[in-house]
Amino acid sequence: MTATTSRPSWSRRIATTAVLALFAVVVLRWLGSDPSWIGVVAATTAVAAAAWFSSDIAAHDVASGSWPLAQPAPTERPSLDGRLAVLRRMADSAAEPPPDDAPTRPAATELQAILRRAAEHRLNRRSDGAPLPPDLASYLTATPAPRVPIDQLDRLLTRIEEL
Repeated sequence: MTATTSRPSWSRRIATTAVLALFAVVVLRWLGSDPSWIGVVAATTAVAAAAWFSSDIAAHDVASGSWPLAQPAPTERPSLDGRLAVLRRMADSAAEPPPDDAPTRPAATELQAILRRAAEHRLNRRSDGAPLPPDLASYLTATPAPRVPIDQLDRLLTRIEEL
């Protein structure tokens, strides 16, 4: 059931307000009061309008499943370093399958060389002489350079950072 079909129509709301106003006049007369029709109708209309407005807003928020939030201001400025954009395009290209006539993509070979240099740099800073993790070693020594999906590239970069 959608939010529009679950809400009463305006004619039904007006009829409900009129019945409530008539009920209020009857109750006030029974209590011995002499109510003003205009005052009772105005008060009943105001209460009914506020109740239906809040129920419509609540029904919309529940039906939509999410509440609109203010967009946070960006915390970082976009990078002006073009090398990052080149690396991103290279990583995306290396994740794609190579053309039918080529064993590998040039971007995959370049990306493998960059990761090899980063791993060598990290290994040169270490003094314990621990070997490379097996998955990183197999990628860095593979010929031709294998295709690297983004999730595998993330794992390889994490391994290099852990060196």
